[in-house]
Amino acid sequence: MLICEVFAYLAVLVMQILQKSDRPTVQLLHKMPDGSSHIDWMIAQDGGDKKGELLTFRLGSRLDKVQIGQSIIAERIKNHRWAYLEYEGSISGNRGVVSRIAEGVIVSQKRDKSSWRVEICWLNESKSVIHQKVLMREIQTPQGKWTMEAFCESLELIEK
Repeated sequence: MLICEVFAYLAVLVMQILQKSDRPTVQLLHKMPDGSSHIDWMIAQDGGDKKGELLTFRLGSRLDKVQIGQSIIAERIKNHRWAYLEYEGSISGNRGVVSRIAEGVIVSQKRDKSSWRVEICWLNESKSVIHQKVLMREIQTPQGKWTMEAFCESLELIEK
């Protein structure tokens, strides 16, 4: 019984963090008009103010599902507006439809010239809380692509 109480406390704590964080992050499923889809991962910059822009990567699969030892390609794309942290629906100009599949907060991050370590606490669509550490290493390409590798197992803390 004590373990369930601890998990319930952690879930409440994570929800409070999500509501107050100045470094929110979101994954949106972006369905294109041609039937293809990808994930847009958006991250508020440090000290994020709601007028700022979101650092944005295009992913082939969900970041919160990457397990230890696996990696996925992340293509750095144009920054997005802050509104996309909460937006779901059609995108103007017949550019498809987005729906939120996971939201979270950047708990900590450390950057150097060629890598970026990020600790994330996710809340996914089934209300599972996932703690994840990700190492992003830069691939030297003119298109600005990065490879991401989870260096710590994703932990599912609680499921509602």
